[in-house]
Amino acid sequence: MNSTFVIAIGILLGIYLIYKMFANPVIGVAAVLLANPFEPFMPELGGFTLGRMMGVISILAWFNHITRRNKNLIKVNHKLYRSIIYFLVAIFLSAFVWLVSDNSSQSMVYAFTILLLSLMALMIDDLATDKKKVQIIVVSMALAGALISLPAFLYGIGIDIYTPLGAPTPTDTSEETLRASNIGGNPNSLGIKARNSIFASFLLLTLVKSKLWKGISIAILGVSFIGLSLSGSRTNFYGTVIIFVVFALLNFKWIFGKNIRLVGLVVGGSLLIYIALQLVPEGVQKRLLFGGGDATIAKRTESRENFTSDQQAQAVSFVIDHPFFGIGLDRTESNSENNYGAHDTISVVLGEIGLIGFFTFLGLLFYAFSKMFRMYQRKFLKNQGMQIGLLVGMLVSMIIMGYKGGYIIPYDRSFWIVLGLIEPVRRIWYQDWLKRYGALEQINKQQTVDLTN
Repeated sequence: MNSTFVIAIGILLGIYLIYKMFANPVIGVAAVLLANPFEPFMPELGGFTLGRMMGVISILAWFNHITRRNKNLIKVNHKLYRSIIYFLVAIFLSAFVWLVSDNSSQSMVYAFTILLLSLMALMIDDLATDKKKVQIIVVSMALAGALISLPAFLYGIGIDIYTPLGAPTPTDTSEETLRASNIGGNPNSLGIKARNSIFASFLLLTLVKSKLWKGISIAILGVSFIGLSLSGSRTNFYGTVIIFVVFALLNFKWIFGKNIRLVGLVVGGSLLIYIALQLVPEGVQKRLLFGGGDATIAKRTESRENFTSDQQAQAVSFVIDHPFFGIGLDRTESNSENNYGAHDTISVVLGEIGLIGFFTFLGLLFYAFSKMFRMYQRKFLKNQGMQIGLLVGMLVSMIIMGYKGGYIIPYDRSFWIVLGLIEPVRRIWYQDWLKRYGALEQINKQQTVDLTN
């Protein structure tokens, strides 16, 4: 009886959520992000996880939204749309070639996966028309990562919720087993979500004025950073470092303009790092430090770096043999000597998609950086420089980690979210400009009219 009641409540809540998603598709984007922490507790229906189901429903809600306002997506004259379409055409051409020539369907499956992920960028770009909607998306991204980081954070302070939830707990067998994971048992996934949450919570700090929301943002930042450190994910740990290095470089004058800001940032950052390192086991610390004096861990790290280099050399050989369309998405494992799948961005974008995919992907990055460069030149408030610094930092970290670390950019939803946020942030800037200077300009125009009359 109790289980029936719970199921009935769940169905009613699901129906209400779907209704709200169709009424306001931005809620659909938030639902996709917030579904991730709860996926381990939900059954998969024919390969459809909770997040994928939310994704399909949110896309349908968005298409319904477009239809209701009589706006044709194909006719939108926007560089982001064109850049994504060019990249998708390259991906599907490669997949179609291998479907026809080798009867290989997995490339087409992965092509559709990237298609669905890329729609997230288009949805955010189209739907986030004001600051409130941008805040909904950013809060959802930050909160999702914090919820995923929470079990690791609690474990670090001595509270084990892994065991009651049936998830694997860290053990002291090696530095790898000491790493904290998400409830699904994947430390690297925890690292990715924690990094995303740190980025989003810091971005939220630049968007809100409320002390309550600033406090919430700082709390999320702390939980996520500790979760990131406990995950032992070098790719995401140093990716986060790169984000803030780029942020500092682009906001150099603001940070170093007043000593109190610099002191505050140094003290606050040092305190957070100190607390995190106190909670991180020694083996995980050494892993993050590429060995940290431990020859065994250093040797494993070197082996990992050599593996990445070998895979990228293999990707070049694939391009030599199949220059235009590559070897096909998810076909590296079946065509490589060591039977390992592609594990970095170069191996996928160059080796699996080919030169057409590689150059259209570069076109996508060129759109993003050229757009943000123009925005950086036109900023007129300090928080705008901070926002652009975070967006640029996130993309730069993805590129570096995609080249040197085990990170595949097109398969990461956060990449498409960042692309989608660029134009909405610019809209916020324009709205802020109107609030500050637009009214004054209208008064000056009116005074001029009065004088001429």
